[in-house]
Formats: sequence, structure tokens, C-alpha cells
Amino acid sequence: MQMGKRGHIDHLALVHDEECLQEVRRRLVKASASDGTITDFGAVRLVTFKDPDGMEGEVARWTDSKRVLGFEERKRELWPD
Repeated sequence: MQMGKRGHIDHLALVHDEECLQEVRRRLVKASASDGTITDFGAVRLVTFKDPDGMEGEVARWTDSKRVLGFEERKRELWPD
């Protein structure tokens, strides 16, 4: 789906801390909804997924960093095989 074309809720991403982010990551991989890659933008870290309807979503957590990295600076943490 194209961003903004799905309905009233197009994007929702909340998680409390790094431990929660890692647990959600593990569950998404187990459900085959995500490859488990965490993208680190400095001030925010996120893992993306697809729901059963094909809608893309992400779960993110804010870090203590004040700097948001651009797409070219982002870091990727791949899920171990």
C-alpha cells in the first residue's frame, strides 16, 4: 500500500526500551513478518514488518541521542542466521 492510502491509521510505532525492541524483533522474525533488521537512525532505532494484509509497519524506540542520522548515515543490524 502507498503511504497515506490505507485509512485513518497509517503509521504507529511505539516501544519502551531496547529490551522490548529486541523482543518484538524476535517475535516478528519467528512469525516470518520481518527479516529482523534493525535500522539505527541515531535518535531512533526501528524494525520493519509486514502484517497479514501486506501493510508495512515499524516498531521504533527513541534513544538518548539528540541527532537523527540521514538515510545515507543510517546503520543496519542484521538478524543473525
